[in-house]
Amino acid sequence: MKKIIILLAVALIGASSISAQTTVQGQKVHKASTTFGAVGAHIGYAHWGTTLGLHGDFNANNFRGRAGFDLFFHPHDHSYHTYFGADVGFHYLINLIDGLNIYPIIGVGSGFGRYVDFHLGIDFGAGIEYNFSNGWGVFVDGKYNLRLIGDSVPYRSYIGVTKRF
Repeated sequence: MKKIIILLAVALIGASSISAQTTVQGQKVHKASTTFGAVGAHIGYAHWGTTLGLHGDFNANNFRGRAGFDLFFHPHDHSYHTYFGADVGFHYLINLIDGLNIYPIIGVGSGFGRYVDFHLGIDFGAGIEYNFSNGWGVFVDGKYNLRLIGDSVPYRSYIGVTKRF
């Protein structure tokens, strides 16, 4: 799963570079979202296993908040168990080229499930995103979680899509 996420990140960066080089004069610039909100979905990998989730964004110029909900699928005793997670993160978008941004992440993450204790921690990480002019965007990000309460869930990585409105 980690190799797939890395390959997708490399493909995203390559496609973003080509797209930026073919920008036509007068085309609408879409550096950072000027809309207040966005919704999206993501897939990734966390310490507990594969994760699927939904997120909502709220934007203020180059600052963004993202609230996410995740389902983690973890093998346990020859079957898969589902765990739940939620996080709130704050990003500062740094524009590299038209539509391509990188961002640091700081936030709070939690998780719980049948075979694990409640978890609460502080997230630190970074991400990269590309925003298309039609309102869609794609991103890859990774987070390290500093445990405050409960089991250690040290890392999470995601690839996802977002639709701005």
